[in-house]
Amino acid sequence: MRAAAFLIPVLAVSTLVAAEAPKKELVKTESLASVSSFKPGEPFKVGIRFKIEPEWHIYWINPGESGEATMVEWTFPEGYKVGPTEYPVPVNFLQPGDIKGYGYLDEVMLMATVTPPADARPGTEVPYSAEAKWLVCHDVCIPGKASFDGKLTVASSATPTNEQLFKNWTQRLPVWDFPRIKDVVAGTKWSQPNGSDGPFELIVNWANQPPAKVEWFIGTPSDIMLKDESSSTDGSQSKLTFTPVPVPDQIIKVPVVVAFTDAAGKRQGVEFSFKLGKGPAVPKGQAAASGNNPQ
Repeated sequence: MRAAAFLIPVLAVSTLVAAEAPKKELVKTESLASVSSFKPGEPFKVGIRFKIEPEWHIYWINPGESGEATMVEWTFPEGYKVGPTEYPVPVNFLQPGDIKGYGYLDEVMLMATVTPPADARPGTEVPYSAEAKWLVCHDVCIPGKASFDGKLTVASSATPTNEQLFKNWTQRLPVWDFPRIKDVVAGTKWSQPNGSDGPFELIVNWANQPPAKVEWFIGTPSDIMLKDESSSTDGSQSKLTFTPVPVPDQIIKVPVVVAFTDAAGKRQGVEFSFKLGKGPAVPKGQAAASGNNPQ
C-alpha cells in the first residue's frame, strides 16, 4: 500500500480551443523539496514549480468560466502522510471572448507537507514520485503533464535546501490561521438569508479599514455554476452574494479564498469554507460560521 495526496481536477465547460502543442515549451516544471535529508517524524515540504511562458496561464482549483484545474499528486511509501495540495492565492484574468479565469501567470509553485513516520531509520533512502497535469491557455489551450522521481535520506537531523524559494511561496498561500492575521481580519461567516433555495452570502469582517482590491475565489466543483454574483465592500465588511446552480444532492465543503492588497502593497489572501448542498436550511437571517471563523 502506498500513501498519496491528490486533488481531483475541477473542470468547467470550455469554449476555448484545444490545439496541437507548439514547438516552444510553454510550461517548464521541476520537482523540489525543502530538505535533502529529513528527521523521523519531522514534517517537510515538497513542491512542483511551474514556469509559464509570458501571456499564457494555468489554472487554480476552480478555473473560472472555462479551463481545467492544475493537479499535482505525490506518492511516498506507506507510513508517510502527504497533506493536501497547497495553492497560492490566484489571480483573475480575462480569456478570449471575455471569459473569466482564475489561475496563475508567469510562475507558481504548488506544495504539499509530508510527515514521515517517527520510526523511519536514519541512513535509509526514501523514494518518492510526483505527477503534474495542467492546461495552459492563451488564444488556444494545450494540456500538459510531467512525471518526477526522487530520493530523500533519513537522518538524525534535517538538512534544509531551497529555503528561500519555499519561504517565498509559503508566504503567498492564503491564510486560514486567523490569529496570525487578527490585525487584518476580524472574522468570516456565511448564510442563506432566504433559506436553502436562496442565494448565499459570504462575508469578511475586517479588523480596521478594508484593504484595497478585494477579490473573491470560490472553489466550487465542475458541475456547479455561480449565478448572479455580486460583490461589495461597505465600511469594514466585504460581501459576496451568489446563487449556485444546480444545488448538490449532498452537502459538500467549498473552499473560499478572499484576496486583498495590504497597507504595504503586498497581495495576500484569507481562506475559509462554507457548506453547500441539500440539507437542513439555515434559519432566516442567521449566519452560519465557517469552521475557521475566529472567536
